[in-house]
Order: sequence, then structure tokens, then C-alpha cells
Amino acid sequence: MFNSIKNKLLKRRLNHSIKKADKIRIKDIESIKNTWSKLNKLQIYNYDELYNTCLYSSIVYNDISVLYDFYINTNNHYHANLYGRLLSMTIYEYLQDINKLLGKNLRQELEKNNLIEFVNELKIINKEYASIKNENQKFLKNIRVNSAAHKSKDSKYLVEIISENHSKELNKLALRTSEITNKLIQLTSKIISKITKDLTVKFEVTK
Repeated sequence: MFNSIKNKLLKRRLNHSIKKADKIRIKDIESIKNTWSKLNKLQIYNYDELYNTCLYSSIVYNDISVLYDFYINTNNHYHANLYGRLLSMTIYEYLQDINKLLGKNLRQELEKNNLIEFVNELKIINKEYASIKNENQKFLKNIRVNSAAHKSKDSKYLVEIISENHSKELNKLALRTSEITNKLIQLTSKIISKITKDLTVKFEVTK
């Protein structure tokens, strides 16, 4: 009973968060894409690592949000199973990739562009991603082998992905991943805002 109530609260918490941020997420993706395109037209490529990371994390954040919305709101068991597996795969792949994207190349780019004041906060966020990945290593491995690519051909696992235990783990993982990604988006938004202000004077990027 307690686990069921706790699980429902976790679902409600994340569902409220992603619903509230829906319009912001789409606007954020379009803004990043358009600004990056303007910079490239001006042959400014020294922020490519940053904009690539920003756009990637924003797209995945939206993917997680949409899939989770479908996952918790469908009344069809097999639909929920499918959305749960797609959500698991998306989170797994994201956690595999994000540490590298937030690594050496991005930090060096920030330093070269006199944005060193953001590096420490970026490192903290990267450590949070590494922590959640390490804490969920067993669950993530099961996802990769059994669910994401059907490598083991374990059909029992495919129909058990939304069992009570798996559902609880997936809810926690989706919540924490979304929370950390939201921190990253807030940080990169501050960095982009500073870059845009600096470049507007010289190149009129926003016009």
C-alpha cells in the first residue's frame, strides 16, 4: 500500500513538472536552433560545442517528457509497456552520451570564449549525471540488454517492464534525469544569453 501511494506521488510530481514546462521546452528548442543557424550564417563556429549540447539536451528533455506523459496516462497495459520501454531506452542513451558532451571539449570552448565563470557549475551538473548513471547501473544494463535492443530475446522481461518494481525505478529515474536536465538547460540558457548580448552589438545576431 505504502509503495503504491509513493509511486503515485512520484508520477504526479513528474507529470505536473512536465506539463507546466511543455511550451517552454518547445520554445527553447526553436530558439536554440534559430540562434545557432544565425551564428553559422555569420561564419561564427566557436560556440558549436555549446549549441550542440544545448540542442541535444533540450530535444531529449522533450522526448522524455512526452514519453512519460504517454506512459502514465494510458489505460492500455501494452501501450504503457511500449512507452515504458521507449522511455527507458531514451534515458539510457542520454546518460551514455551526456557526460562526454559536457566534458573536455565544451569546457575548453567556454574557457577560450571568456565564459570560464560557468565551468564549475557545468562540472557539478556533469557529476550529477554520472552519479545517477552509476546508481542505476544494474537497471540500465537490464534495459539495454533486454528492453532497448531486444538483444537477449527475453520476452518475459518485455512484458514485466511496467511491473511495480520496474515502474517505481523508472519513475525515479525519469524524475531525477529530468530535474538534472532542467538544471543544465537553465545554465546553458544563461550562457547563451550572455553570448547573444555580447554578439548583438557587433553582428546584430538577433535581427
